[in-house]
Amino acid sequence: MSAEVMFHAPFTILVIWGEGENVNVDLSGLIAYDPTFVVFTQNPSAFHDLAVSDGGIEWGNGLKISSECLRVMADEQQAVSAADLLWRLQSRFELTNGQLAHALGYQESQIKNFKSGRAQMSHAVLVTIRAMLREPHILYARMGLSAMKMGRRR
Repeated sequence: MSAEVMFHAPFTILVIWGEGENVNVDLSGLIAYDPTFVVFTQNPSAFHDLAVSDGGIEWGNGLKISSECLRVMADEQQAVSAADLLWRLQSRFELTNGQLAHALGYQESQIKNFKSGRAQMSHAVLVTIRAMLREPHILYARMGLSAMKMGRRR
């Protein structure tokens, strides 16, 4: 991992990726709910004993987290509108509104409402969209011959 890590707040780190992008990653959920990382609730000062290692970060007590996991957590914590995520998914895979609706389990009219801001999308669907952007096979699994018949956007 080509990055630098600094402490930003309790159980939050600032990751400065090799390409110059700076992101805060809040690891408090990991520490509160993952049985392996709960050790930091009992000894918070041990959280500061960390270093960048090949493929992620590593603490002095031997615990590690990969750069991929850090990236996923940072993406999930990033404030991005539902409309922006929909546009990203749609443009990246050249989906019609109908195909987008099919992939997410909505009616096409609801997709238009999400894009315009007239309706709010559930947090679970936002997580799903981010997952589809990271791992296209999730999208492909939701699509099928019926979605192909809807045609591709030109």
